[in-house]
Amino acid sequence: MTQLCGLGGFTPGFLSHIENGNREPGLTAILRIASALNVDPSELVRDLPAGDLTR
Repeated sequence: MTQLCGLGGFTPGFLSHIENGNREPGLTAILRIASALNVDPSELVRDLPAGDLTR
């Protein structure tokens, strides 16, 4: 998590809230996380049920 914080410019608290389901990341955060992990952003959301994407 420390590396992801450094690469993505996130605080540990922000990532912790996402991991624990207490916060939903916005598109910008998803793009920054994907970039820091060197993955396509779709990899981060591909297993979400369709209903979760309609908010």
